[in-house]
Amino acid sequence: MKRIRYLLLAVAVALTAASWGQSIAEREYWIDGDIANRLTLGESVASIDISALDYGLHSFTMRVKDNEGVWSSPVTQYFVIPRPNQAAASSIAAREYWIDGDIANRQTLDASVATIDISSLPIGAHRLTVRVKDDEGVWSSPVTQYFLIPSDQEDAESTIVRCLYWFDNDTDNCQTADVEGDNGTVTIDVSKLTAGEHTIYWRVGDSKGAWSEKVSGSLFRYTVPASGVGTFSAATAMALPEGLTPHYTTTMKQSGSRLYVNVEDISGNIVPAETGILLKGEGEASFTLLPSTDEATAPDNNTLVAVVESAHIDQTSGDYTNFMLKDGKFIKIAEAEGSIKMPANRAYLPVESTVINGSAKSIVLLWTDEEMATGIGKVATDEGTEAPAYNMNGQRVGRSYKGIVIVNGKKILKK
Repeated sequence: MKRIRYLLLAVAVALTAASWGQSIAEREYWIDGDIANRLTLGESVASIDISALDYGLHSFTMRVKDNEGVWSSPVTQYFVIPRPNQAAASSIAAREYWIDGDIANRQTLDASVATIDISSLPIGAHRLTVRVKDDEGVWSSPVTQYFLIPSDQEDAESTIVRCLYWFDNDTDNCQTADVEGDNGTVTIDVSKLTAGEHTIYWRVGDSKGAWSEKVSGSLFRYTVPASGVGTFSAATAMALPEGLTPHYTTTMKQSGSRLYVNVEDISGNIVPAETGILLKGEGEASFTLLPSTDEATAPDNNTLVAVVESAHIDQTSGDYTNFMLKDGKFIKIAEAEGSIKMPANRAYLPVESTVINGSAKSIVLLWTDEEMATGIGKVATDEGTEAPAYNMNGQRVGRSYKGIVIVNGKKILKK
């Protein structure tokens, strides 16, 4: 008959009480993870009867509750009950191991084996579990260690071959694209994206089946209005693709019933951050704009105002009347409720109200590109039956006038 064994707890209880910082109201413990059959300890208990336990390795878990009813985190210790008259050291008769919890495919180790072949394992974290059996046929408890096969241990022949990408956290619609060419070019399908800002997420995979961590970036889809010109602004500097040219409005000059607004070109293809501009391109064509790391300075004399985030724009701001571009023409912002909610990434043009409320009846954009007809936005509702012509001084001229004239904002040479 097994003799009665006791597990002394006085030191453990004292250490727990000292670290708790509150008065201990209750103590409880359980053996081998059997929390359903946990037992309560009194304050004077210094030992626990473990005579009913089998020989071998066991766990002892304990927790305490303070006078406010809060339980501590459980603390676990392991202990061994040896067999009677067992030798101090028994010899190891067998060894076995398995990888990543696959005990069904465990392998046997000889006494002389010091290494394990892991060449077939993929890149990433893995776990190795080992146990041994003594000469009495008793297996030890399994011991597990974690190890990592990092990507920098791949051979030189490993190459990036594919890309997995998705937009705006829409992981249900992930797309896969092959990496092409020596420069690693990937063709991304953006045809289904709506106009506006989007976030793209991607991972790349190599020829050995390993995948990189997730990386993200932003892009902007812009569709040119049918008129061939629209306003644009963004919170960060944006690089324009081929087919889009940036412009901005500058000085204004009234002549008769018309207000002429000069349009200047922006050199290069970078749109400065938080700067309202005009974008010219093929009508209804769509383009992808990407953030730029290059510096770009906003023009000092730009009269367009950026609307980076959607906002209500009043018809008037102080001494100015605000105009928005529509169908290639600047028109006065609607009077309904005194403002209009302008979409994000647009711009508007403020004009001195005294000019608009006076004799000026239309706005004419004077482009440096003489081949593009300028849109006219009527302020008043009256429409002329024939477009008048003006000389370069803004004076209205007749049909017989010779030289450069402006008709509907387009410069024409009459001979």
